[in-house]
Amino acid sequence: MDSDWKERVLWCERAGLSRSDIADLCGLSYSSLGDLMRGATREPRGMAAVKLWQLSEQMAAALEPAA
Repeated sequence: MDSDWKERVLWCERAGLSRSDIADLCGLSYSSLGDLMRGATREPRGMAAVKLWQLSEQMAAALEPAA
């Protein structure tokens, strides 16, 4: 499951957000986001998880070519 969260952060990065931006938008500290990416933390908690999910969905949609 943790690889899904890492992939979600990567979608945000591919869309042009920095890890600092991602952390701020999701209510995480930069070090907590780093822990998530390294696998030291399996998943974000509470609203941070919801915000990261929503943000990554928005960023993934932005990366899709227009139909």
